[in-house]
Amino acid sequence: MPPPSTSSALHLIVLPEPFFVVKLKPGQEIAPCVVKDLTSGKGSFFSVTRTSEEVSIVGEAYKWMPSSYKEQSTWMAIKIQGPMEHSLTGVMASLTAPLKAAKVPVFALSTWNTDYVLVPTEMLTEAVRTIERDGWLFVQGGKEAWHDFEDRSRTPQIIAVRSAFAFLVTPHSRQLVGSNLPCSSVMSSSSPAALRRHESVVFPARSWISDLRMICLE
Repeated sequence: MPPPSTSSALHLIVLPEPFFVVKLKPGQEIAPCVVKDLTSGKGSFFSVTRTSEEVSIVGEAYKWMPSSYKEQSTWMAIKIQGPMEHSLTGVMASLTAPLKAAKVPVFALSTWNTDYVLVPTEMLTEAVRTIERDGWLFVQGGKEAWHDFEDRSRTPQIIAVRSAFAFLVTPHSRQLVGSNLPCSSVMSSSSPAALRRHESVVFPARSWISDLRMICLE
């Protein structure tokens, strides 16, 4: 469904960092460092919701978050630019209807100013395409921003090397390939075929960018 209004408040933004979604049991303590970061301003997005059944913590991934939260950073966020009038109706239904048809799972949140729709990281490109075809306008992180990424991902390629490891991207997986070859030899390989005899580990389709940062910066 197209947006219910042509207002710029309904333009869309893909936020650049992965999001985590963490569920705690009722009464389970929230990590003190998370509470501190929530009140001190670290992390640009935090949402904490408590019900009689659960505590849900949602946020944008950031450098100092607990390692368990990094493991849950498997989402990317599409933000409706906002701010929206509270009398405006049908916005979330219109935005998520095409995603339902495309079988893209969503995790939706609302604030006073606007709405956010989280989609699995590996399905972000499909989500953007689907929403744009339905008439929504991205002012940041739309199809133009993803064309270069897709072009580079059509064939396997080495995008980073640390020590004796190469990080490979294919259209369907992200791989950390262990190699006994010198880094210079790994870098000179134009195809992963030269590395097939070496053990490889396929990361879950989550925040592979964060994985890469950990590899490169540790």
